[in-house]
Amino acid sequence: MRRELFERGIITQETFEADVRERAIQSQKREGLHDPYVEEAFEVWETRLARIRDYLTDFYFAYNLLHEDFERIIREIVSERGESPNLITFNPELAPQDMLFEQAENINRMPASERKKLKPACRRSRWYSSEP
Repeated sequence: MRRELFERGIITQETFEADVRERAIQSQKREGLHDPYVEEAFEVWETRLARIRDYLTDFYFAYNLLHEDFERIIREIVSERGESPNLITFNPELAPQDMLFEQAENINRMPASERKKLKPACRRSRWYSSEP
């Protein structure tokens, strides 16, 4: 997602990283750290940066790009891993119904040979109904 932001010119990598660093320092100040280099371990600082970097990635992406862009990126990544781009792994007992129906429709559109590979998972997920 960050790469998409940088490639589209929404924000430069340098500006993004400067924003991450500034917000990390602000969060240290809010926590009452006066000398963060001494008062905070390197691992804690790195964790702080990672969390803020993830938060800002989500923020910039959601504010500047469409949900369809997000879906495209996910499908590309899933395809690169050799998985079916139309199927997303999730817990069906916790998933919204529209996601369940979309998954069922994706499975139904697959060729029979592909659907056959998914029968065990579908049975475990209660998506499976008897088919010829």
